[in-house]
Amino acid sequence: MALLNFRRVAPPAPERRIVLESPMPARLLSILTALALLAPATGHANDLLRLYQEALVQDQTLHAARYARDASVEARPQAWAAVLPQLSASGGIQRQEIKTASGSRIINNQVVQGGNFSTSRTWAVNFDDTIFSFAAFLDIAQSNVQVAAAENTFLGNQQDLVMRVAQAYFTVLSARDTVRADTAARDAFKAEMDEAEARFKVGLSTITAVQQAKSSFDSANATLIGDQQALDNARQALGVIVGRDVSEVQPLRPEIPLVPPAPSMPDDWVARALDDNFDVRSARLQRDIAQREVGIQRAQRLPTIDLQGAIGRSSVDNLPDSARRSYAIGLAVNLPLFQGGMIRSRVRQASATAAQDEAQFQLAQRTTKQQVLDAYRGVLSGIASVTAFKQAVASSNTALESTRVGFRVGTQTEIDVLTAQQNLYSALKSYFLSRYDYLTAGLTLKQRTGHLTVADLERVDALLDPEAGEQQQESVLP
Repeated sequence: MALLNFRRVAPPAPERRIVLESPMPARLLSILTALALLAPATGHANDLLRLYQEALVQDQTLHAARYARDASVEARPQAWAAVLPQLSASGGIQRQEIKTASGSRIINNQVVQGGNFSTSRTWAVNFDDTIFSFAAFLDIAQSNVQVAAAENTFLGNQQDLVMRVAQAYFTVLSARDTVRADTAARDAFKAEMDEAEARFKVGLSTITAVQQAKSSFDSANATLIGDQQALDNARQALGVIVGRDVSEVQPLRPEIPLVPPAPSMPDDWVARALDDNFDVRSARLQRDIAQREVGIQRAQRLPTIDLQGAIGRSSVDNLPDSARRSYAIGLAVNLPLFQGGMIRSRVRQASATAAQDEAQFQLAQRTTKQQVLDAYRGVLSGIASVTAFKQAVASSNTALESTRVGFRVGTQTEIDVLTAQQNLYSALKSYFLSRYDYLTAGLTLKQRTGHLTVADLERVDALLDPEAGEQQQESVLP
């Protein structure tokens, strides 16, 4: 346990910064500096960055987190209040009359004559100042960690907003690309169905081919209806974050850079995360709070010393020389001797909570390590997937053209053409999705290490095509 300095000083003015008595301040201050980039960016911005700026103002999840932070940081001035001077005042006025059997009146145990009533007046001012309370001093030290935990949680929510905006935006783009691909598939199947019907009428095709083409068209049409609903839902989810309806968003450019993680070693990312991940930091701070709570409960056995003083005055009408003034000052020592086992019970309770929080901290470290490695591998596999699916689209397109040529010369059937078309649009949707998975994995990796900032969002925002808007190129092929 760190040594405490019991020299009495006035508490500093409340401010929004973190004060710790553990080796963590330098790390936390570095994170605070990095997360200063979470402020709205200025200058040129595409849709993604503009929507993030709107979310900073409109997102109610972030507002709730801010209010929770503001409530939690009050633990520090409340802890200080327990050792600062306490001043109270009291006063009263009383009207009274007491009659004896002889008819005399008694006021303040004195027999008086004349007057039916008497009025007494009193006032007092009491002063109490804690000189020594080990438990209160430990509570002040604990409140610093509580403030740090509150700030850490809020900063984690700010970082989470960056991720939520990006994911919601990608969900809209992915749903829209799926609609584009399925629309193209439906139109292609419609053309094949019309051609099959025309060929059937002149005896160049079978009813089976017509029915197969119609089945493919109906299936594509049903899929498109569901995809359009998913697109509407995605837009509404994005609107919840930014506080307005979002109908149009800018798409990604046709070509985006595929950059591997830097640093390239996964252990470096894990080391960063174990220091700076907000979930790990929160678990570490909660563990420190619980450990300090054990000391606070044990300190309840120790004596407390208070400086107490009082000044007061009382007077009674109709009584001569009744006015009195009183002054008092002295030390009060309170030593708990036995409280029915309450202190021991609270120490055991605090110790069990500390053990629980230690286990939660260890779990947070292991979980974060797994999440970081998953995100790291996600970036690498994302690069490979984008490349592979792009090639798959090209190969499927070539295969479709070859199948159509084979159909014209009689070596392929109409069903072969429909199958080739299905393969093409399936590969196309996988390609579109792989690009968003890659970008999401990159942002997730930064988030898991506690270093996701608006600068990362700006890099993704720069990949958008402001000229395209909702008007995509006629061909859906990359």
